[in-house]
Amino acid sequence: MCGDQLNLYNQLLPTFREYGAALLGISVDSARCHQAFAKDRNFHFSLLTDFEPKGAVARQWGVRVPPGGL
Repeated sequence: MCGDQLNLYNQLLPTFREYGAALLGISVDSARCHQAFAKDRNFHFSLLTDFEPKGAVARQWGVRVPPGGL
């Protein structure tokens, strides 16, 4: 997911909430990276980290993109 998509989701956050949905982002980046990214983009939703062990959650759900892409 790219930053532009997350910016759009941030703008649509009130609509998500109208439907009782929570918006969460997750990536293999560290919590420190997430904090800086969210602050820079002024996000109003939580970013979760799949950092240690790197990508474990993504692998568990079968959504891990291999290094180098698809």
